[in-house]
Amino acid sequence: MLRKVEGGMAKIIELPKLGMTMDEGAIVKLYIKEGDEINKGDILFDVETDKVTQGVESEESGFVLKIYIEEGETVPVGEKLLAVGEEGEALETEQEADEEKKEEDKKEEKIEPEVVKPHTSDASKSDRVSIAPRAKKLASDKNIDYSQIKGSGKDGMITVEDIEKSLDSNKPIQGSKLEGQRAIIAKRLTQSNVDRPHIYLTRNVNMTKCIEMKSKLEVKATITDFIVWGIAKALKEFPMVNASLVDDVININESVNVGLAVEGKNGLVVPVIKEADKKDISEISKERMRIVNEAKEGALKLGDLEGGTFTISNLGMLNVDQFTSIINPPESGILSVGKANKKLVVDKDESIKIQDIAVITLAVDHRIIDGAYAARFFDMFSKSIEEKLDELVK
Repeated sequence: MLRKVEGGMAKIIELPKLGMTMDEGAIVKLYIKEGDEINKGDILFDVETDKVTQGVESEESGFVLKIYIEEGETVPVGEKLLAVGEEGEALETEQEADEEKKEEDKKEEKIEPEVVKPHTSDASKSDRVSIAPRAKKLASDKNIDYSQIKGSGKDGMITVEDIEKSLDSNKPIQGSKLEGQRAIIAKRLTQSNVDRPHIYLTRNVNMTKCIEMKSKLEVKATITDFIVWGIAKALKEFPMVNASLVDDVININESVNVGLAVEGKNGLVVPVIKEADKKDISEISKERMRIVNEAKEGALKLGDLEGGTFTISNLGMLNVDQFTSIINPPESGILSVGKANKKLVVDKDESIKIQDIAVITLAVDHRIIDGAYAARFFDMFSKSIEEKLDELVK
């Protein structure tokens, strides 16, 4: 993404939008430095989104005049990253910014240290605390009680260095900053949980047919493959579950693209089986194996991660009996699949049999999907798994 700098030939390279749902990215690797000559097509940096890490190519040839960001920074789409132009070209915008900064620094130098009272109701004059403005702001930002800090500045004034030392002494023994892909995922899922009022429906689904069918088919299918097949059939019949609400507009997706929550090489990813309703069990199985393997190797392409209309999360293979999931935006539904456990079941003829039962939970966006509609969708899916799998061998 390019933007011309006013008054010169230089171009500002901004963070491009690499996917429909991308609104920010982490700059995980810079391949250039200020003063480097670059050509159109050169990889400038790697950007990590909630879905994938991808190299971004230069759309211009020239010299790197200015780099505005550092490795590890997370910035919004459209944020300026670097300036490219003729060798030695001056950037007016940067000169103006430097002058503004100098003016701000001069003003700040004139500010007298602020004297504040500690948070005690019976404080005397001798208890008053002298703290520099910058130090006070840092203490506020970091939620530090500076009333007990001994200042090292003139007349015992608390400085920025004193606050930073206090931060160092209060650091936990171990810890790591939430950053990169993990931070973006956290932000998106938190936002989804706030923006989308979830409604949860739970059923005991008989998976006995699934397990029996695995030995009857020539293809090496898994329970996940059968679930994708069943969900795709139901999504086609219940289009609101395959829809998304964006800016108060309900978009009915024509394609049924089922995403699978996978533990990838660099964390959670949701690769997508496109047009799942048009695939037979063999095609679903083959595509599922490809995207899961590439996810674990960190080899997924951006196209593998885009376009999802519904997500399945299966933790049954990890011995999880039951759980709920947060809807993957901008989708409107997600299915959480637990382990199939052997249980005693009373059959239709009132005989008692041992069956493989999984607890499955459906979450939908209650803004556009009512409980009864979701229940009918869930019922169709369950019956596909319990009663319709024989269609696969006809």
